[in-house]
Amino acid sequence: MADFESDLASLTAHPRVRHVSHAGQMQFTFGVDTFAPGDLPPPGDPSRPSPVTAMRDHGFVGRDCFHLTPSGYDVLVQNLYENYFHVRFDTLLRTPFE
Repeated sequence: MADFESDLASLTAHPRVRHVSHAGQMQFTFGVDTFAPGDLPPPGDPSRPSPVTAMRDHGFVGRDCFHLTPSGYDVLVQNLYENYFHVRFDTLLRTPFE
């Protein structure tokens, strides 16, 4: 995951391409293992799992290790807003695209 994230970020050299990392957001927001929420800042610890409380429960199938709960998606969208949309549209009329 860390290598993929690095490779993906390297493709954003073009000024019209922006990469927003979500690595570690769930660990930071929900806490994981012995880390309380807010204790493990992004990019988190890739050797630790995603927090169970952030992962969708499919009832009889159990927890999904990929899809987030609605509150997990809220965290993802907020991170995307803060690191792209807010910067992009707050500065749209004042400065060139960053």
